[in-house]
Amino acid sequence: MAPEQVRGERADRRTDLYALGAMVREALTGHVPFHSEHVALIFEARQRSNPPPILTECPDLPAEIAGAVPRRR
Repeated sequence: MAPEQVRGERADRRTDLYALGAMVREALTGHVPFHSEHVALIFEARQRSNPPPILTECPDLPAEIAGAVPRRR
């Protein structure tokens, strides 16, 4: 879920952009940026933290591609 959805706000174009970025990031890294057995902790991390830089997880990724995957909106 996008951060605005977690806050109970209406989904809009930001939600779609978040979902696209999340899918691209997961496709490139092979995993999601925040892990927990508790969904509430994942939602909290999404609200308060930036995921690690994608080049940390995929150092061989071309900079042009890494720059297209934002860490925060």
